[in-house]
Parts: sequence; C-alpha cells; structure tokens
Amino acid sequence: MGPPDGPYKVEDPRLKALPRFKVPAGDAHAHVEATTGDFGAYVVSDGRNKPYRVQIRGPSISHEIRVIEQLLVGVRIADVPVILMTLGNCPPDIDR
Repeated sequence: MGPPDGPYKVEDPRLKALPRFKVPAGDAHAHVEATTGDFGAYVVSDGRNKPYRVQIRGPSISHEIRVIEQLLVGVRIADVPVILMTLGNCPPDIDR
C-alpha cells in the first residue's frame, strides 16, 4: 500500500486574501499583565514579511525559578510534583 494519490499540498484561497505587509527591520518587546504574572514577547525582524526570531516568555517561568529554589530544599523527590502543582502554574511555560 503506497501513499494516496493527489496533491500533498493544498492551497487555501482564504490565505491569499489576507493582508501582506512588510515588517520594518529591527526588534520589539511587548509585555502584558497576565493572571499569573508578566507575559512577554520579543520579535526580531530583518525587513521581510516573516520575523527572523520570536521569543515568548510565559508568566509561570519567573515564578518557578525563584520559588522552586526555596520551596524544594530538603523535600523528598516524590513530593516535588505535588508542590509544583499547588503553585497554580502552567507546566508548558516552564518547559520552554
């Protein structure tokens, strides 16, 4: 059994109707206050229509790095997940 017949890339006509614009070269940083802290985004552009670099910093990462060092001193390894979940964080934020 081989691959299915037909095109493997489908063009969506709705995407062609989206506005296209040229992003000025340079960098920009923006942040907003989220429910659990500060949410920030950093974008670098080289002047084309797509960013050269994008970095997103979620609010949970700042809580975890500072708080974990103090909370986890002397605790058992089995207690670590329970302690982390009581902080109300977002685990994918920490994983970045």
